[in-house]
Amino acid sequence: MKTKANLSSLANLILCMLRRRPQSGYALCKNIEAMPIGAISASPGSIYPCLKKLEASGHILTRVVGGSIKPRREYRISARGGRALEKWFEEPIDAYSVMRSPENLTIRLSFFDSESEAFSSNLATLGQDLAARKQELVNYRKRGRKSMEQGGLLALDLSIQMTGLLAKWSEKASVELSS
Repeated sequence: MKTKANLSSLANLILCMLRRRPQSGYALCKNIEAMPIGAISASPGSIYPCLKKLEASGHILTRVVGGSIKPRREYRISARGGRALEKWFEEPIDAYSVMRSPENLTIRLSFFDSESEAFSSNLATLGQDLAARKQELVNYRKRGRKSMEQGGLLALDLSIQMTGLLAKWSEKASVELSS
């Protein structure tokens, strides 16, 4: 699941966490495991390769801390990582990206800067986009009702309900953030 900046959901989550404070890989695993972010894996087999990629790309910096008996690597966000994260937060959020990767919206909500007007505006636009998408799905259902199998109709009904719920939620969230 790539963002326009070509960073995965996990990479963006790690950058968000490191923006708050430097952490070891072990601490990142434990903290991500404790978060209710759905499709994000907190396994070392996911986290450490992602940390390596972020370090190689210059998004994070590493230093060894601790005594000589059990030193550990501590990661922190770099200036480049901070810029990439800010750019990601400013990117528009559309209906397709939310339906495809809802964890990205969850991460953005969990870590956005409360002073950011761009994020509140993005949520308002998302609400409008989702409402339009819901109407497209409703129209599609009306046109294809006779030719669709029962399972397809049920899946389409689920998409309509979820899209409508997300539209209402994003409009409410935008209003709350604006006040």
